[in-house]
Amino acid sequence: MLNNVSNKTLGVIFLGLLIIFASLYFFEGDGNERSFKEDLVKIDSTSVSKILVQPKDKTKPELEFTKVENGWKVKLVSGILAPVPYNNIKGIIDQLAEMKSKRLAARSKSRWNEYQVDSSGTRVQVFEGDNKTADLIIGKFNFQQQPRSMTTFVRIANDIDVYEVDGFLDATFNREANTFRDNRITKEGYTRWRKLEYNYSDGQTYTLSKSEEGRWFLDGALTDSASTVSALQKAGNLKGTDFLDDFTPDKEPLVKLTVTNDLEDSYSVFAYQQDSTFVLNSSINETSYFDGSTNDIFSKLFFDRSKLFGEGD
Repeated sequence: MLNNVSNKTLGVIFLGLLIIFASLYFFEGDGNERSFKEDLVKIDSTSVSKILVQPKDKTKPELEFTKVENGWKVKLVSGILAPVPYNNIKGIIDQLAEMKSKRLAARSKSRWNEYQVDSSGTRVQVFEGDNKTADLIIGKFNFQQQPRSMTTFVRIANDIDVYEVDGFLDATFNREANTFRDNRITKEGYTRWRKLEYNYSDGQTYTLSKSEEGRWFLDGALTDSASTVSALQKAGNLKGTDFLDDFTPDKEPLVKLTVTNDLEDSYSVFAYQQDSTFVLNSSINETSYFDGSTNDIFSKLFFDRSKLFGEGD
């Protein structure tokens, strides 16, 4: 009898401990249910209308991406709304929509600082119309050699739990506004180009064209194939890095380059002279102006013609 009583007592104690453990594991002090979340973000990617990103460095401005009628724009410190290519925004939305937790890293507010998901983290808020549909704190990055993996610790803003997810999220979210902007000057690789027409403000013109056989001619004169390809490789898919948002053209460009591709589509690149600096602008990216001296982008596009004949290399 005593043995049976002891077994019953132990059973009751075990059941009580089990209930206490379950309560601590699945419930917060305010009674809200806490369970492991695999999908940390639930958004309709087609309905996202605004994204706010507060960087880790709180001295830097918040990033505000807004969907407009003809695409997406990012708000600069100056108040300018600069165009953002859709693929750059798609990368942000896809990263959020596909985010899945690998494991629960912590269930205590006292460990937020350890995982940098407190005020030191990057906060990302997503809106669909007037509704906030996601609010995350992106924290510490973790890299493991064996097995090789890159993960980031993340917390939902109104939750205590800290999760570990795949990927180096800082590379997507913790960036300067200009890195999201459209920085194209030329598009396509040079192999798609058929004709380049240069028109200078002093009336000087010349044309570099490719024959059906793939040979390049400068105003009818056959150029050196290797030298021409070398020059054009540098000019294809050219991108700017230093935006000159305060620049406004007050005169005609020094030179206009019109590029025509193999589909007979064409666009123009304009070079303006400002003191000792050249400023570049492209018809495929009309609102952006770039410092042409950065990475020698002016020289890559408006090269010395003698180099096309193997001279001065």
